[in-house]
Amino acid sequence: MSLTTSPANKLLTPIRLEDGGKNWILYKTTMQSILTAYKLKNHLLGNISPPSPPDPKTATDDQKKTHVEAMDKWEQEQEFAKSILRQSIVESLQIKTLDAATCNDMWKLICAEYEAQSQLTLVDIFHKLTNIRCGDKEDPRDCVDRMCKIRIVVILNKK
Repeated sequence: MSLTTSPANKLLTPIRLEDGGKNWILYKTTMQSILTAYKLKNHLLGNISPPSPPDPKTATDDQKKTHVEAMDKWEQEQEFAKSILRQSIVESLQIKTLDAATCNDMWKLICAEYEAQSQLTLVDIFHKLTNIRCGDKEDPRDCVDRMCKIRIVVILNKK
């Protein structure tokens, strides 16, 4: 995997998680998409383990070299994924995730910080939705547009 910046990579700028997780749903979806685009989704989800070392008693030099190269690649991808996550979170959360050994460990810590807020967010969204009123001089399409935006947040929150 090449980590050089190409014009396509410039489009994959992580969004910043707002303090308090106000944009948690959008952040979570965006980060999963970005790491998928960089072919790092399996690191995020913990589906990739470090390569197993060959048996030291029977391994050839080529097998040892291949293992070292595979391990370097795995570590590089882990650190790249972790750096993408780290640059998108607030400093207090960065400190909490410093000891995370893998990208998946880091992601679990980030999710644990904000997933519990999801139920409260849904209640807040419900109240916002029930309080939407169309003013006498307001275009009804603007009201419907606001409701549609809230609907999208609810759908994303249930994922």
